[in-house]
Amino acid sequence: MPIIRQQLDIEEQGEAYSQIAVDRNVNDGAVRVYGMLTPLCSGSFYSDKELCENLDISQQVLTSRKKQLKDAGYLLADNIQSRIIVMYIGNNNMSASEVKKEWED
Repeated sequence: MPIIRQQLDIEEQGEAYSQIAVDRNVNDGAVRVYGMLTPLCSGSFYSDKELCENLDISQQVLTSRKKQLKDAGYLLADNIQSRIIVMYIGNNNMSASEVKKEWED
């Protein structure tokens, strides 16, 4: 189960979502996945199974949408131990890799 880490407070999440919603590098489905992940507090756990059920999509579709987010710099998965993944969530002002760097400092 991935652990969420991000730098957005609750007030900034809506703005980040709005900015990503108009990013032509990600499709509407990827925006929906981002919208499900951003409200999760840093330190929260989620499972792909839960995301698939909530979005009514297959694991294959979820993987494709997460790849779009990763390619656009909004998502970064870091395997820190066997079966423990940290998922860094970026936004238009700070890429996921920059969020990771902030957490490491």
